[in-house]
Amino acid sequence: MQEALKFWDKAAARYAKSPIQDMTSYEYTMGRTKTYLKENDHVLEVGCGTGSTALLLSGTVAHITASDLSGNMIAIAKSKALEEGVSNVNFVASDVFGDSIGQGTYDVVLALNLIHLIEDTSATMKRLSELVEPGGYFISKTVLLFG
Repeated sequence: MQEALKFWDKAAARYAKSPIQDMTSYEYTMGRTKTYLKENDHVLEVGCGTGSTALLLSGTVAHITASDLSGNMIAIAKSKALEEGVSNVNFVASDVFGDSIGQGTYDVVLALNLIHLIEDTSATMKRLSELVEPGGYFISKTVLLFG
């Protein structure tokens, strides 16, 4: 995990400046995701990067806790939220096992473009399932790597 943290901390500024490579697919994913969200939902996004998705979805839910392993990614996300005047997103530097994401459950848990990067997928998926409120949703989109 320390290697991943170092990598993403170092990559954060460059990552923040890079445009989304396939905007059509991103917009499609966001449109589909929004169909599952309700205005009173409390959402957890893991692997939020620089916060673009959390900020985009913030107007459709009550609150989002957006987490990322990289403190540098979170610093950029907080700056973007301040610039955009978004106050219902709490950005935290944490992995899925950290106390910063809370001990309760969420109506919706998002893990977008993340699962393929996780070292212990089994433990992470178990933890994520514990964070979803009964009757809630776990929404994920990830790259499939074959080889």
